[in-house]
Amino acid sequence: MVRFRVLVFVALVFCGSFLTAFQEAGYAAVSANDYTGFAGKNLRLAVETGDVFDKIAQEVFAPCTPVYFTTMTEAFTAVENGQADAVVLGSSYYGALKDAGVYGRFAYYELPPDRYLLSYAQVFNRASLRDEWNAWLAQKTADGSLQKRFAFWTENALPAPEQIPAYRFTGEKGVLRVCDTGNYPPFSYLIANGGHAGYDNDLVNWFASENGYTPQWTYMAYDALVPYVSSGKADMSGASFVNTEERTRQLIFGQPTAWIRVVVAAARKTEAEAARQTAISSRADGLTLDDFIGRKFAIQQGTVYETLAKGLFQDQSPLYFDDTAAMFEAVRLGKADATLYNSVTAKEFIENAGGDLVSVPVPQDIFNAPSGVISMNGELLGKYNAFLAQIKADGTLAAMNRRWFDQFDQNAPPAMPDIPLSGENGVLKVAVTADQMPFTLIVNGEVSGFEIEHMT
Repeated sequence: MVRFRVLVFVALVFCGSFLTAFQEAGYAAVSANDYTGFAGKNLRLAVETGDVFDKIAQEVFAPCTPVYFTTMTEAFTAVENGQADAVVLGSSYYGALKDAGVYGRFAYYELPPDRYLLSYAQVFNRASLRDEWNAWLAQKTADGSLQKRFAFWTENALPAPEQIPAYRFTGEKGVLRVCDTGNYPPFSYLIANGGHAGYDNDLVNWFASENGYTPQWTYMAYDALVPYVSSGKADMSGASFVNTEERTRQLIFGQPTAWIRVVVAAARKTEAEAARQTAISSRADGLTLDDFIGRKFAIQQGTVYETLAKGLFQDQSPLYFDDTAAMFEAVRLGKADATLYNSVTAKEFIENAGGDLVSVPVPQDIFNAPSGVISMNGELLGKYNAFLAQIKADGTLAAMNRRWFDQFDQNAPPAMPDIPLSGENGVLKVAVTADQMPFTLIVNGEVSGFEIEHMT
């Protein structure tokens, strides 16, 4: 068993275009340059599953990690809770949010429309219906009514109930089965009477009323729509999709009915948060644990440090991270005031931070975090404990600790010893992470580290 000291880390530098974006007030007019502060930061960008925004994010903001959500509400909530850094979305949804006054802490930055203007179209389960739809669209485009209807829904606040167009359906051609999300204003959303409205609903109902159909709507997650249509459970989608080359080979697309710009949404810092970070950075050399009570912590999910952050430091809503490097980077960039981690792994991040991070040790009488292996196999665990007692007694464990912890250099990590494996008792399946130097790391494509050596 190995014991470590828990450290609090504080960022000394809080600057850069990324942080500036969070501190601006109001919905400032956007330009082609505003979004560039989000590039190259290895951010977690929330996107809706089934759309193309993950590919756009990876193209524009690399390196980054898309985080997938089934609704935009979940995506925005994830940013507010620290599970993602920003949202990549369509400009029409942003317009609805701004007009409704929700997510007031967010600022929005538009990507250049000359490069990122997306055309969306409905998908169909048969070509004959697609052709009928396209012919109808051509008429509405020629007389300008389609453009006016799109502007009505996307360039104004959501209409009052009495402003929503109403239609009569003859049903002479039967039922038109349509699927949509019902949760993406202004395209489709729930209204006060329990029904749905939006540009999607309006457009399909308009088509159905003029072509002898009665629409029958079914609502589901966005990424479920295409399979639902392709399986024949729906005749068409009310929601529209970007017509990529790959999708064209697999799906029956109609003509475009929506044209959407791409926007990045990020939560602005409050005045209190900005003042808090300034206070920390101005006196980093003399910080004590008391200085971090009530501060914002970055915590790796699944670790014991959440208890310490919420208890000793009274942060009931820390920012959560799956990746260790991303967590430390969040502190360095000023998105969190501090993080808690074992001193061995954290030492490497401090050395690579160029002086941006300093440490404050947490005394072991306040918090002591022994680590060890876990197993559901009691017999196996007994054998492991006997083995551990043996390598402690003969000095092997102490030598490993010196090589991997006291003398560790990530630029020249220790060589893994050649340990013969007989396999006479079968295969031992071991689960480890691969991103916590010096416990585990990748060297020349192979997993190495203290945990790998001692488990081998």
